Amino acid sequence: MDFNIHDGRQQVNPAAQTANQFYNCVFTSGATCPGEDAARPLPPAHTVALLGADAEAAGGMPTPRDLIPRIAEWLHTEEGKAIDAALRKTLPHLTFHYEKFVDQAIDRLIRGLDKQRERICQGIDREIRDNPSLSDRQRGMGKLITRLLGKIDGVKDIATIDEETERLINEVLGMEPADESILDFSKTAYTRFFQDVIACILHQSLNDSEDPILRHIYTQTLDMEQLMARHFCGFYVGESGRVKSYMYITWTMWAYLARCQQARDNTVGEIRQLPQLFHQLGTSKDLQVINLNYTTLPTSPGRVPIHLRGTLADYVDPENKNDFHFPDLSSLDIVDFFENQLPAQVSLEGERISLPIPSFMPPMKLMTLVSGRYLPTWHQASEAIGQANRLLLLGLRLDSAKGYLNDLLRINPTAEIIAVTPDMQGTCRDLCHILQLSPNHYTPTRIQGHEARIYNNRVTVIASRLEEIDISEWVK
Repeated sequence: MDFNIHDGRQQVNPAAQTANQFYNCVFTSGATCPGEDAARPLPPAHTVALLGADAEAAGGMPTPRDLIPRIAEWLHTEEGKAIDAALRKTLPHLTFHYEKFVDQAIDRLIRGLDKQRERICQGIDREIRDNPSLSDRQRGMGKLITRLLGKIDGVKDIATIDEETERLINEVLGMEPADESILDFSKTAYTRFFQDVIACILHQSLNDSEDPILRHIYTQTLDMEQLMARHFCGFYVGESGRVKSYMYITWTMWAYLARCQQARDNTVGEIRQLPQLFHQLGTSKDLQVINLNYTTLPTSPGRVPIHLRGTLADYVDPENKNDFHFPDLSSLDIVDFFENQLPAQVSLEGERISLPIPSFMPPMKLMTLVSGRYLPTWHQASEAIGQANRLLLLGLRLDSAKGYLNDLLRINPTAEIIAVTPDMQGTCRDLCHILQLSPNHYTPTRIQGHEARIYNNRVTVIASRLEEIDISEWVK
């Protein structure tokens, strides 16, 4: 059976070998299952809400920023050990280990401190200057880091051949300096004590990825999505080692997130309750949710959420173009899946190759060209954004390097944009860069008691955590 998607422009693969070929496809009637009427098109959504990593945190789920240390810790539990053993049996000769990766990442940052030092210091100085909510300890940590790293610059400044020294060398010796410094810093070794201090700070940043000071180090040290992207290319250059590492990384990520979601869904009482944000997202039929996370938290009564980068509910075999769906994630026996079901589907060599992986897609600019299964989703998201009157950016961490997301935000040049984020300074800076607005032309105001800025009567940035904001007036 074929389903008509986007007026026939995108069709489900009729040669598919599984029954679940409708992932990431929103039936134009807003139906949530193939048996409902899919012929009656819905009008464009008035409001589109884009959910980022902080929306995951508001829903009680971990974010990509702190996944690596959490997964590494979880793999030492009985359940984690069983899944790790099953994956290593399924993926023989696997060399990737989270603990080894963490240690290597810290060593790389220490060795490459010269390249990262200026960026880290600028970020921390800006945080100390602009963030009045920092505790005394956080301010002290920020000053310690910038002071330590600043001493390296002080040594470099002292060793620099200034204009007066260059003139004297030329006049007295008749020579032109061939270097800018009297020391070769590429061969300079930091003392063991200095390395130990920096390593201690880095390890603290791993254990508290939400710390506003330490995150300026952490985000450049360990990032799950960067790790995914680094190994993803193995599928296209034929490197079996990277392929197996990618399969292990994403399946352990899937297992940990699935366990977190099961724990949240199966918890009773007040702990289970989602913030009002998610209840308000679920009350409007004139709202399209676009989820940039990997879970299935957002729901909508009239429109199926668009999971732009995959979801826990699905996995794929890109080698054979097959899609698979977990019918009930909340009751799935995760360990049994890894010990009995997944191994039977994996074939790494021989005449038949099968490489099932979670439906996650690393945030690469060309991700829509990697697999045809993402083209309908991308088309759907761009159409929804292009036709909306309002865009709600909820918990998004913008980044000029995330070209795929920036392109989406530029599709609609007239839509009202409302961004809710605890990092108002950074979001204002990045939004102005993405939308080519002047970062210095804004009107300060307060919205629901929170500090806010308005740019060009179109873009509003509200400094608030998602748990503290009422979005009902924007999703009616």
